[in-house]
Amino acid sequence: MSQAVTVYRWDDDGAPQLTQTHGSAVDVLKKCLIDGYGTKPPAGWVLEEISQNNKNMIFSPASRAWMYLIYDDGRNSFWGDRAALFGAIDAYNSIEEPISSLNYSSWTAQPSNDEAVFNQIIDKKTFKWLILATKESFYLLLDNIGTSDASAACFVGKLDANGHNLAYTAIGNFGYYKDYDVGQLFSNYSGHNAFLNKKTSFPILVDVNTGVLNSINSIGPIDFHNDHGHYSKSSAFSSSGVWGRLLINNNANKLSALFPFVEIPLSPPKSWPARFEVVGDYLYFNRVRFYLGE
Repeated sequence: MSQAVTVYRWDDDGAPQLTQTHGSAVDVLKKCLIDGYGTKPPAGWVLEEISQNNKNMIFSPASRAWMYLIYDDGRNSFWGDRAALFGAIDAYNSIEEPISSLNYSSWTAQPSNDEAVFNQIIDKKTFKWLILATKESFYLLLDNIGTSDASAACFVGKLDANGHNLAYTAIGNFGYYKDYDVGQLFSNYSGHNAFLNKKTSFPILVDVNTGVLNSINSIGPIDFHNDHGHYSKSSAFSSSGVWGRLLINNNANKLSALFPFVEIPLSPPKSWPARFEVVGDYLYFNRVRFYLGE
């Protein structure tokens, strides 16, 4: 049974604001997922640990199946206050001593442009954010990143994996040179032709094929290259388009899971709704739409 989706926005009454200052990304996530704000209830996530200065945090979904770490104190010499550092962890002795089966390079230096590591960021070069959350997963959608019209997403939490309960992942942003030119989910950047562009690794806690930790190789429809994967507007079967689920392949290119409550165009609509526009039960963002019902 699907879970109810709550929408949190930067322009809600009482909403936290994302800025290029220490702790703003932690504030946004904590208020949406754990505390709530204004009339919006929290999504039901768990606060595991937070630093005394409220700039770094370990948090988890309601099931506590996996934990996520965010450093938002400007410790990275390359990103400074432009981004928060982000990753999945298995346990911790303290916020400064995370324990993870994933390979992370230094948290203080420019991240390596290398799929041997799992380093990720949450971009803070925009004030325009939207979170779609359940108690086990959430999407963070970012628009107008930097001085461009760039937009991209993050996904954190549980994937749909045919009843398997440990298919959790962490997909943040990844910037090696610019904040929008590499490693992005659902990006509108002109150089991105896939739904996921990756220059680092994105984990799957337990892959249904192997029963152990794995990573994402690609995402898309079942057969990305046949006629149903064609995105020309002239091929639209209806004014609203034809939509399907978004699948995830593991590092051996085997089907592992599906993204929850998101759809991609098998044949696109004749006209695209604006980013963050809600039409019926769907919220639109670049080339995908999110189902807001149960």
